[in-house]
Amino acid sequence: MALDQCPHVSEEAKAALGEAQAPPMRTVTIGTGERAWEVGGETVLFRHEEKFHRPCAIAVRIPDDLPPEELATQVKDATALRFVRIGQEIGVNLIAVEHRGGDFPAAVQVARENTDLPLMLICEDPDAAGKALEAVRDGRPLLYPAIPGNLEAMAALAKEHSCPLGVKGDGVEGLAKLKELGGWRT
Repeated sequence: MALDQCPHVSEEAKAALGEAQAPPMRTVTIGTGERAWEVGGETVLFRHEEKFHRPCAIAVRIPDDLPPEELATQVKDATALRFVRIGQEIGVNLIAVEHRGGDFPAAVQVARENTDLPLMLICEDPDAAGKALEAVRDGRPLLYPAIPGNLEAMAALAKEHSCPLGVKGDGVEGLAKLKELGGWRT
């Protein structure tokens, strides 16, 4: 039971225990509108305890070095992809545009124009990522990856554009080190 629903717990106890009862990862929203996707905010650790309320997103990765017409076609095809598995309709939830040396901001713009799905911007170069974020303005894409070499710049971009930031580390220890460098709570 949530603390706020418990009549016998004092306000002081609620304040002291509130953070301990919070989910291990805050709820994060990727994208805007009807197709926005939420991750995190789960209190369930094991599938047998209860169902997960926010399933993992399915993304299709599309490189930025494709010709614009082919990129647009792949984005449209991925957006329309649907199949039934064990009686449940499954489809793509995110379009991940990956920087591979092409014109990243232009590729992100083409993707934005050809889907209503949220975008994931995969780019380690903060300059290219910043230009791509300008191309999608208030679309609230997931910016990825923040690594030790670009952590501060990517965090600043994510804050400036009010978008979520994914981090990439070498195992659990690498992620913990990034968390310490950034001074964040997950």
